[in-house]
Amino acid sequence: MRGFEFYRRFLSFRSPIALANRLSKKKSEKTIYSYSMPPDSPFHRANPIDEVKITLEAFREADEKLFRDAANYLLENTGYEVTKIKIQPEYISPSTILKETSEASLMAVKNEEDGKITKEEANAELKEIEEAQDVLERRKVFLMEKLRKRGKHA
Repeated sequence: MRGFEFYRRFLSFRSPIALANRLSKKKSEKTIYSYSMPPDSPFHRANPIDEVKITLEAFREADEKLFRDAANYLLENTGYEVTKIKIQPEYISPSTILKETSEASLMAVKNEEDGKITKEEANAELKEIEEAQDVLERRKVFLMEKLRKRGKHA
């Protein structure tokens, strides 16, 4: 999920005023709405979630422990208990990636053909998307570990 999508979801539950009033530098409703716009929208503004993501990525590139400490700080200070789970890097072939992403794409095309998506079709498509995301995430872990071992992670 991309940063603006979190704001869009938030706005489906609450008024932008609910968030604007909680931020240390008070933001207008218009600003909160602009956070929920996709990057290609003329009304889009860089949002704090994306800024935090970019910051954490920079921390990770500088030092893995710095990244983990910052991420843990964020989670623990919002009431979550952090449990470390190490994903073992595993080779994911390009053909596996192609298969999973193709299945998700084909499901989307099939569901859009008649313009009506049933609940079952939507759930099946979401399952295919999650499977494709899982394969891509595992490939990402594999590649990041490979780069880390070579000392060239940038």
